[in-house]
Amino acid sequence: LDLAANNNMADAFFHLRRFGEAEKAYDYSLAIARKMQSQILEARILDNIADLSIENNQFPRAAEAIAAGK
Repeated sequence: LDLAANNNMADAFFHLRRFGEAEKAYDYSLAIARKMQSQILEARILDNIADLSIENNQFPRAAEAIAAGK
């Protein structure tokens, strides 16, 4: 539940262009997914992080998220 709530908050922040807050929420969600050892959730969150990074012109971080999600 905590993971879903944080990921949804991150999505909302992303669409409001509040990128710093979105990044923190996605990072927290990613940590939870990793603790749960859920590769599917981890990949989805990494995809969200890549999208956010591209939108925020953080291309190296986007590349890292994409590579980690493979």
